[in-house]
Amino acid sequence: YPAGNTTWTEAAMKSLGGTVNWIPYTSYQVLEDSDTTAVTTKEETVVIVDRLYTDIASGVNAGVDTICVLSGESTMDDVNNSEIKPTYVRQDIKEILKELQE
Repeated sequence: YPAGNTTWTEAAMKSLGGTVNWIPYTSYQVLEDSDTTAVTTKEETVVIVDRLYTDIASGVNAGVDTICVLSGESTMDDVNNSEIKPTYVRQDIKEILKELQE
């Protein structure tokens, strides 16, 4: 999500008690090739996306946690049948926000 996404930023900051740094990217190569250590560490990073073969693969290859949301392109059957596995699977963004608020 783009920098300045206030809904996500406010919910995450309230839940986690810290700050949120958005690292936007438009292709799977950008995440793998970029040096994000000036902004965050791999342990503090999670990629939240809906495509296994590009976005989830980028996160896996970059060594960061990934969340595949099933409200977009990928289905649970896709996840189960794919060689590329996300760290977590959630139905949608609302489910992630709810977990953050608990």
